[in-house]
Amino acid sequence: MELEIQPTLMADALGAEAPVRKALAKLIRTIERLDEQELRSHKGIHLHRIQNQSDPVSGLPLESVELTRSARVKCMVKGRCLVLLSLHTDHDEAYKKR
Repeated sequence: MELEIQPTLMADALGAEAPVRKALAKLIRTIERLDEQELRSHKGIHLHRIQNQSDPVSGLPLESVELTRSARVKCMVKGRCLVLLSLHTDHDEAYKKR
């Protein structure tokens, strides 16, 4: 699967604790080897659609990927590309509308 990483996610990752950065690096390495079906069924990647949230430009539904018990990456699937939008070190923060 192709991968696009937004600059905001990279900025958030630089300020995150080491376990979160390590989990993000592992996620990126894993995603690059998968297609969308494999991504959605992968036992180590927990991709969840966020209810009532969509990208304001494309209208695509927003999803989250669990990195650690508390950290999440907000993302969206755009064709054959997974777009990583933002990093949230607080579980609840990832599900708030902005």
